[in-house]
Amino acid sequence: MSTTDHSQVLTARGISAGTEYLMADKQAPGLWVVDNGKSDPDEHEQYVVEPDAPACTCPDWEYRSEQLGDDGCKHIRRVRMVRGDLDVGPLLETDERINPILASRLDISEGEQ
Repeated sequence: MSTTDHSQVLTARGISAGTEYLMADKQAPGLWVVDNGKSDPDEHEQYVVEPDAPACTCPDWEYRSEQLGDDGCKHIRRVRMVRGDLDVGPLLETDERINPILASRLDISEGEQ
């Protein structure tokens, strides 16, 4: 089920969630790990995400969760995109390029981007 509210997708955090190199892996029911995929050990981060709570261990969520509300940080939004809860269609209509990892999980072909 995808939401028809595009506000979570067409914001800075939504665009980051859809375009940045982020790997979202389900660990248990309701629990995901999102990896930023950076090879530099000083920049490599993994965050634990509970998209339905919502909750994330990233600094953005830690310091701004009240401002972000249920929309969440980019990690929460990425998990919701992977699960199909957020429609990435609006991103396809912009000049932004969906991350290939996300595109493959959503079965979006190169020509659709």
